[in-house]
Amino acid sequence: MRTEPLSKLTLDFPHQVSISKRLLDHGRAIFEGREFSAERKDVIFLGLADKCFATSDAIRVLCEASHVEDALCLLRVLIEAVITSGYLLISDPQVADDYADYPQYSNWKQFQDLRATSPEISLGETDAELEEMKRNYDKVKDRYDKYRGEWTSDSIFKRAKKLDEAVGFNLYRSLMNVGWRKASAFVHSTAASLESRLTADQQIITIERNVTYKDGAGVLYSSNMAMLALTALVDLRFGKKKVTQWKALYEEWCGESA
Repeated sequence: MRTEPLSKLTLDFPHQVSISKRLLDHGRAIFEGREFSAERKDVIFLGLADKCFATSDAIRVLCEASHVEDALCLLRVLIEAVITSGYLLISDPQVADDYADYPQYSNWKQFQDLRATSPEISLGETDAELEEMKRNYDKVKDRYDKYRGEWTSDSIFKRAKKLDEAVGFNLYRSLMNVGWRKASAFVHSTAASLESRLTADQQIITIERNVTYKDGAGVLYSSNMAMLALTALVDLRFGKKKVTQWKALYEEWCGESA
């Protein structure tokens, strides 16, 4: 699967919107009428895939409303979810267990932080619920302490690298280095996130964001790339029943069928 811009369709907003909608329909169709024997990691993978379908749809809606920078923030969410879902699919079942059980660890840690900084805030837990939360934490503490409080020792970059090695080409790291990194400024509200809306002319400062269709098309291009990668993995898990449809969408997306 190619990752570089291929044609004038790359920044064609109506084209990218159309592909985004059709990718959502394609992804949903892969699930229809499917029955299979599933491990825990399969269930988690498919749950994350369904989450990605909703996120990609939200990205499209935001782009259509000219909220491109907010769409960029969700693009980063989408890319991380796509990479994590694929990473879980290719990993040992224990990795999926660590992912799924992590809230037992993080919930208690977050409660401790809240109690230390804002003891006046009550989340409404009963004593029995707090005791159960602490018991769950104690059961899994050693598993996550060895990862320095994370659910895996692999960073998102390492997850992307392992996926690329598994599929045999540089796709997931491309998503990280293009879409994920570009979105970082808007997720973290760094100074770079203001460059497009602040202009100065002598003593006059203008605050305005002029969004173009090309801006939205660029975000949707990366979103569609992520969803093409995801739907290929979903179809692979279900036995490659929709390969022909996937190839047709891919060729149309990048302009090869034109």
